[in-house]
Amino acid sequence: MRWTQASICGPPPARPDPGSADRWSKRGAHVAAVKQYDAVVIGGGHNGLVAAAYLAREGLSTLVLEARDVVGGAAVSEHPFGPDYTVTMLSYVVSLMPPSLVRDLRLAEHGYHVFPQGPYFAPRRDGRYLQLPRDPAARRERIAPFSARDADAYDRWDAWLDRLGAILGPLLQQVPPRVGSRRPGDLVRQAGLLRLLRDVDERAAVDLTRLLTSSIADLVEDRFESDAVRGALAVSG
Repeated sequence: MRWTQASICGPPPARPDPGSADRWSKRGAHVAAVKQYDAVVIGGGHNGLVAAAYLAREGLSTLVLEARDVVGGAAVSEHPFGPDYTVTMLSYVVSLMPPSLVRDLRLAEHGYHVFPQGPYFAPRRDGRYLQLPRDPAARRERIAPFSARDADAYDRWDAWLDRLGAILGPLLQQVPPRVGSRRPGDLVRQAGLLRLLRDVDERAAVDLTRLLTSSIADLVEDRFESDAVRGALAVSG
């Protein structure tokens, strides 16, 4: 299907009175402005921009439509604290961004750079604060004043997420296979999925179901007793 700009801009003007040459000329100008595209992407957020970029790489004429006056969606950089301080408003981490996307779109050539995330800092109303360094020993030392039990539980939490992430991570860039299809491409994808899932035991299946169907509040309440730790993990994921 080919889209036209006319379908984006709305229907053409109504047929004018036969004696109105001026109106006919305006309608002719409208029709002359019609342009065809191979693909139209609705929404100029980060997902829309990536999709449009890959379509354009394949030689398709692509139009991106965005309601705001700036593109980027959740990844847009703005100045909420003043003109000298630029922050990404929502997507402040890029842990799920595939390295292949960075390479394919040559993002580094356009200024893309990743800054390592520093220690998480969560101030408390009572004047205390919780800091979560990357070093496990330092992290346990920071958590222990709030809860010695949580200091130990954090390492188990990390290991639990790492195990489930190793299962889910490879699936993020895969097209789901059509189960039951006999087409060669679908059979290859089905076989690949079976190889990936053969190491998923009953416990892992239960944990995956729990992770995918529970809120973050339920998950952290089951594993931590301190509100400080629960709050920090609920925000940072």
